Amino acid sequence: MIETMVIVAFIMFITWLLMCYVYIKYNLPVEMYRTVNQFHKWLEISLFVMFIASVTVLMLTSLYTFLEPVIIAFLTIGFGVRAYMEYKHGIEEKSHLPDLVGAFGSSAALIVVIMFLI
Repeated sequence: MIETMVIVAFIMFITWLLMCYVYIKYNLPVEMYRTVNQFHKWLEISLFVMFIASVTVLMLTSLYTFLEPVIIAFLTIGFGVRAYMEYKHGIEEKSHLPDLVGAFGSSAALIVVIMFLI
């Protein structure tokens, strides 16, 4: 279990470094995140509510082994939704790239967690 957490922490650290590199390379403004439109706002709110509900159910049923994959899966879905919405409906041309890097990094972490879980 500790090995999994160390590997996931390393993957997320590399992902963070790559996101910083993308921000610097494409000269993207680092600012507070804004949703693209009203649908995007409600989609992220509903994802957050589903995340809270699923974590609560896992905690109440004592299924702690599935807690880490669920957290990373929702992180992957959140980054993916943001990257897609910014790519299709965003104003800036390259603003979706950091979220795309985050989606790939968290999906790699999810694969590692699932491999250690099985």
